[in-house]
Amino acid sequence: MQPPQEPSRLQKFLFCFLLVAGILLFTFELILMPQLDNRLESAVRREFHLAEDAQVRIRRGSLACTLRGYLPAFRVDSASAVIDDLAVSDLSFEARGIDFNMRGIMRGDKARLSDLEHASLSISVAEAELQQRLAPLIEAEGLLEPQLSIEEDGVKLTGKKKNKLFGKVKLGAKGRFTADGSPQVSFQLRELELGVANIGVSGLGLEFDEALPVLDMGGFAGDISVDSVSTSPGQLHVSAHTGRPAA
Repeated sequence: MQPPQEPSRLQKFLFCFLLVAGILLFTFELILMPQLDNRLESAVRREFHLAEDAQVRIRRGSLACTLRGYLPAFRVDSASAVIDDLAVSDLSFEARGIDFNMRGIMRGDKARLSDLEHASLSISVAEAELQQRLAPLIEAEGLLEPQLSIEEDGVKLTGKKKNKLFGKVKLGAKGRFTADGSPQVSFQLRELELGVANIGVSGLGLEFDEALPVLDMGGFAGDISVDSVSTSPGQLHVSAHTGRPAA
């Protein structure tokens, strides 16, 4: 009976290599990957100024995919956020196939989400926020001291127009928010009312030839398109998507 052979140097090397690799993989999965998840969540919170109690659910893939800056899916629900420097509420954002800035996250930078395979997004914007955003644009078109009131069927706009005979004339108007499949939401003035007579916008010398930009979703994530806009008292509601929905 022959005595058992001692492992060769190559076998010893392979054993040590596999042992070290296993320890490193275990360390990554148990310690470093949860830290990366926390960094990614923090980066998303910073990027969109999410509420403290916002829920960020991340579905991470393999170690290799994560390290190269790829996530299979995640979902964000937040009572408040900031998009296009505009405070919004009721944010719901669900995405899959996401590329993100891995190096930036490790440095504590923003997530910089890009190249989303598919994402769906919905938000609401309060009347006061839109008033602040739109007032300077409306005044630049010739209507002074504009005040917006968002209603169920659109937007009521009041303001004043300078007149040579009567000074500042009070005006009322109806408008609406529009979406054309681009990343933007716009405001379009329909018809002004002067007393009991309805007068076309051009008849008062106002320059509302084009819709005014309200919100640009293009900076949110990927190549996003606004699908629909609707209103309820005091609120504008926006739904958008990017990429193709799951089959």
